[in-house]
Amino acid sequence: MITVRLKLSGLMAKYYKTSPRAKMESAELSDNATVTDLVDYYEIPREKVHLVVVNRERGEMDTVLRDGDEVWLLPLAHGG
Repeated sequence: MITVRLKLSGLMAKYYKTSPRAKMESAELSDNATVTDLVDYYEIPREKVHLVVVNRERGEMDTVLRDGDEVWLLPLAHGG
């Protein structure tokens, strides 16, 4: 098992399991889990994820996560 920290921005915050006001949340996943596995664990529709950042570097949905990774998921920004 690995533990990763998840940060959700903007409208994505509603998918936190503890509170939509959380700043960051930890999740336990199986070894060799990917960002897709993390997204599925949080029941976030995949099409809502526009940008993936893993440890402050651009990531992809198929990026394999390691214990202690910090993942930031960002939605597509909408202007008015």
